[in-house]
Amino acid sequence: MLNKVSTVSIALTITALVSVSSVFSVDAATTPYGYGHHNSGNPTENFQTTPDKNVITNGGSKTSTPTKKKSDKKVNAKKTPIKKTDSKTETKTEENKDRIVKVKGDKVYSLNKKTCPIFAQIADPKHNLTQEVTFKDISNSQYKEAIKRLARVNSVFNEPIVHGTSPSTYEPSRDITRAEFLAIVLQSHCIDVYKKATSTPFTDLEVGDWKTNVVAAALKEGVIYGDTRNGKRVFRPNDAISKIEALAILTSMRDIQIDKNYSHKYTDAAAAWQNRVLGVVEYLGIDKKANAFQPNSKIARDTMANYIVKTVELY
Repeated sequence: MLNKVSTVSIALTITALVSVSSVFSVDAATTPYGYGHHNSGNPTENFQTTPDKNVITNGGSKTSTPTKKKSDKKVNAKKTPIKKTDSKTETKTEENKDRIVKVKGDKVYSLNKKTCPIFAQIADPKHNLTQEVTFKDISNSQYKEAIKRLARVNSVFNEPIVHGTSPSTYEPSRDITRAEFLAIVLQSHCIDVYKKATSTPFTDLEVGDWKTNVVAAALKEGVIYGDTRNGKRVFRPNDAISKIEALAILTSMRDIQIDKNYSHKYTDAAAAWQNRVLGVVEYLGIDKKANAFQPNSKIARDTMANYIVKTVELY
């Protein structure tokens, strides 16, 4: 027995899941410190949180659809028997034409085949331990190790995945904006956030702004959609990102999928699209909450680091 999950049931889950190198333009900005993303400027000048009229304060969203789900082509899977194991940490990997199926302990999930050379570095707690992390304000954060991991990993542009708000501060409890979160997540997945966008579909972004370049990269990846206000398409780049928005983006980066029949135990999902995200989050342990998840609550900079590390560890 595999943690009370039979080999047959795992094989059936794998079958269900299965059925369901980029060119970078390096134009990195030179501003060394910023609020979340190193090119986001002085937070006291630029950071604003504007209430979203579409969001219901006790959970859910009326019209917001933060992710644009990619469809998977159905393929004929070649079944490969999985050997029984009593280990909760051992990972088995199978591949087909379009997706990778993983068995980690008693958890079975699939993801796309996108690769990035720094995934292994982020997932390795011993990577680059000789590099000093100079943040003096993270000692009391429960996610300080995740912050240190990201600070010790450089993106493909030779920039740390996360920067401090000064040489010695990280400000772990501060909110992070939608644009800043997106920039950090994209860089952690080897996506070019510096390529200059020549246009944007969003009325609250301007060509030439770093946020526009980041959002353009995310649109190309198909992991965001934005919102509509008064008939106009908006992204709300300076709004603080919510937990559900952050996790929707993260789980979409490699299109993590689990058994569609899995039902999460959270009681406060207020929109149908949130159920898919919450199911993945609960089943794979990206975040563990009892009953109420508070999907529309804001996330802090230390939680952001933890979410990225926990997600990349699944790869």
